[in-house]
Amino acid sequence: MQGFAVRRQMLSRLGVASFVLLLGGLLLARGASAQAFQMISAQDLRSLIDGPEAPVVLDVRLADEVSVLGKIPEATVVSLNDLMLQVSSVVPDQGATVVIYAASDATAKMAALALTQLLGYTDVRFLEGGFDAWDLSGYPVEPWEGPQAAPIPGGC
Repeated sequence: MQGFAVRRQMLSRLGVASFVLLLGGLLLARGASAQAFQMISAQDLRSLIDGPEAPVVLDVRLADEVSVLGKIPEATVVSLNDLMLQVSSVVPDQGATVVIYAASDATAKMAALALTQLLGYTDVRFLEGGFDAWDLSGYPVEPWEGPQAAPIPGGC
């Protein structure tokens, strides 16, 4: 637990570019692979949401983008900048099914790797094609009216 606290404190002082470099280096050193999480389609996500145990859906896009384009109704908006600091309050159960989406698959994969490899989440998936895939499939989108997760004092 102390290691997590140290990592969290360290990451709170890093910018996004530093975070990306740190994450990439750490994952390469660990030999991480994309097998740690799975890619799902918009149809698969819709089925999960409509199923008996809905997943936690995380939108990791920037607030400006979410404000303009909207979000998946069931999603919680936690920007990639704040993900490492806020995910434990949004998803306290590391065994919960978590589906991440962004504007690009690369961003969603990076977030999924961070959750699985650095924070120990065990059932992480990402939406192939991101928000656009959901929207183009005709599934509902709702406007976003501001932050859902509390900002971290001194955070990125």
